Amino acid sequence: MRLWNCICVTVFAVLLVVVVSCGTPMNEIAFYVSPEGDDASMGNSPKHPFATITRARDAVRELKVAGRMDKPVTIYIMGGTYDLSGPIVFTSDDSGTKEFPITYCGFQNQRPVISGGRHITGWTKR
Repeated sequence: MRLWNCICVTVFAVLLVVVVSCGTPMNEIAFYVSPEGDDASMGNSPKHPFATITRARDAVRELKVAGRMDKPVTIYIMGGTYDLSGPIVFTSDDSGTKEFPITYCGFQNQRPVISGGRHITGWTKR
């Protein structure tokens, strides 16, 4: 019986490590953004991310309006360059609460670059 208890504890510990290291916890709503994404997608997995941070922001707003923001929300911004054509505007509509915060963060060890610059072509040196 003692050996069985040790096996059960070991299996439980391994399962706990797997659950903790798998990524999105079950106690959050997650959206993903990638420069290769599509704003027409659901944005709810790394395989089907939104293309823009603005679309992710709007998805969170939609959750709030529908009354379905019942967990913390995390927007994972995947690596790559996000060339902005205009500012990303956040208002009080984009605020979370103490119980259900809204967090924007880089995805895993990836490095997103948010660029507000624009490419200038056709210039010459005088």
